[in-house]
Amino acid sequence: MDFLNPDIWKAALVQDWLAILVVWIVLFFGWVYGGSMLIRGWRKIAKSRRASFRFETYERGTFWTKESVWPEEIIQMRGVWHVTNISFRQVALTHFRLRGVTTEHHLLTVRGSDNPEQLLLPDEKYDVEINCAIRETEGREPKSFGADVCFRDSDGKEHWVRQVPFAYRTFSG
Repeated sequence: MDFLNPDIWKAALVQDWLAILVVWIVLFFGWVYGGSMLIRGWRKIAKSRRASFRFETYERGTFWTKESVWPEEIIQMRGVWHVTNISFRQVALTHFRLRGVTTEHHLLTVRGSDNPEQLLLPDEKYDVEINCAIRETEGREPKSFGADVCFRDSDGKEHWVRQVPFAYRTFSG
């Protein structure tokens, strides 16, 4: 039972204190570095599980126009994007809003999807269209303006398309 003899342990500690210290340092930093690598790996996995989209604005289909609806005048806005789901998730776009503009009567449609839930499948391209109305027309001159458009997906994540150009259009009857 020399293994339990305290004199042997004291002698080993005195002789090998440097080796023991190096082992403890290696274990400590290995644990810290390995733990941070594990955390980074989990973050990468979590990030890859979120949906990501590529938006290409179809400028000929993105416009605004004035409509006379008795007794007032409203602005009707329409935007069209070719949207590609560049993630590994199936997700739906559920809502949109324009930064700095109060809109009503929101309509969001996804064409190219046979799914009634309008899921955007990975690596597939879809046509996404928005329509809405604005009641305040004072100060809006017939010209183009840019607005940031925010889409929300079924996971609650927001996807911004910055400075979308909405051109003014008139339709002659």
